[in-house]
Parts: sequence; structure tokens; C-alpha cells
Amino acid sequence: MTAASVAALALSAAAAAEAAAAEVEAAARTALAAAEHARIAAEHTREAAEQVAEAARLATATAEGDTALADRAVLEAQRVETAARDRFHVAEEAGFPEE
Repeated sequence: MTAASVAALALSAAAAAEAAAAEVEAAARTALAAAEHARIAAEHTREAAEQVAEAARLATATAEGDTALADRAVLEAQRVETAARDRFHVAEEAGFPEE
């Protein structure tokens, strides 16, 4: 092999190495862009999760309030039922008023 052919091979190898380096650089830039997109997506996911958690807290608070109102309504209904039953028994014992 002559010095000229070795030099030509070296030049070809250098050109291939330069092209490979450019490909590696492009791949690194693409990977960096993908990582940035993933970071942004993760941030959006975190924000959405926080909003869902807040909505769940509000729904729980509303449900607890509704439960308290329902409990009060049940107690009031039981009180009214007891009063009506007592009046019925008093009227029953008195022979009911005749109309």
C-alpha cells in the first residue's frame, strides 16, 4: 500500500468519523428535545393530578355537608313521626273525636 492510498483511507475514515459525530450530535439534540418534552408532560400531569385531588377534596367536603344535612333531616323526620304517633295514641285512647 502506498502512502497516498493510506492517506486516502485516512481521509475517508476521518470523513466517516465526522459524519458519525454529526449523527451523534443530532441524536443527542433529539434526545435532549425528547427529555424536555417529557419534563413538560410530567409537569402537566402533576398539575392535572393536583387539580383532581382538589376536586376530590371539594367533592368530599360537599358530600360530608350533604350527609350532615341528610342526618338532620332524618332526625327531624323521626321527631315528627314520634310526635304524630304520640298524638295518634292519645286520640286513640280518647276514642277519637267524632265528626
